Amino acid sequence: MKGLNKRAQFFLIAGLVVSSVILGFNAAQNTLDTQRTETRTFDLSDEISYETHQVIDNGIITGKQPEEVQASLEELVKAYGESNPDSDVAVLFGDPDATPGAPTALRAIGFNAAQRQAVSTPITTESGENKETITQIEEGGKKKVKVRMKVPDKDKDNEKFVERTFEIEKGQNVYIVVKKKIGDEHEVSIKK
Repeated sequence: MKGLNKRAQFFLIAGLVVSSVILGFNAAQNTLDTQRTETRTFDLSDEISYETHQVIDNGIITGKQPEEVQASLEELVKAYGESNPDSDVAVLFGDPDATPGAPTALRAIGFNAAQRQAVSTPITTESGENKETITQIEEGGKKKVKVRMKVPDKDKDNEKFVERTFEIEKGQNVYIVVKKKIGDEHEVSIKK
C-alpha cells in the first residue's frame, strides 16, 4: 500500500506542476498592451481663436492702433508656435475688403520655426505652383481665401498639397488656420 501512496503522490505533484505551467502560459497570453494616449485632448484652433479674439477685443477697448494689435497677435502666434512644435499656426487678420497688399488688408501671421519668430505677410492674389500659399480670390462674385498647405504623403516619401477654400464673411476680420500632426496624419483646421 505504501508503494501506491508514493505513486499517487508522484502523480498528484506532477499534475500540480503541469497545471501550474499551463496556467502560467494562459496568464502570459491574457496580458493587455496599452499605448499611452493623451488624457486631455483639445482643439488647438478653438483655443487660439478664443485667445486671438481676446487680444483684438482688448485692442478695441484700449484704443490700440491696428499695428499694435497686429504686434500683440504676432506675440500670441509666437507663443503658440513655440509651445506646439507639431503644429503650424497662422492667424489671418485685417480688412478683407481692403485692396490686397494695402497696409490694412488681410495678412497672414505665421510662426517661422527656423527664425523662432512670428512673421507677418500680406495675403495676395498670387498663387504658387509648388509652395504653400494663402491667397485671396473672388469666386462667383464672393471674396474667398484659399489656403494651400503641404503635408507629407503617408504612402510615399514625398509631400502633397491640401487646399481649403472658405468664404470671407462681412465684418469678420480674424481667421485661424492650424495644421496639426496627429500620429502619422496631418489635419488642417480653419476657424472663423
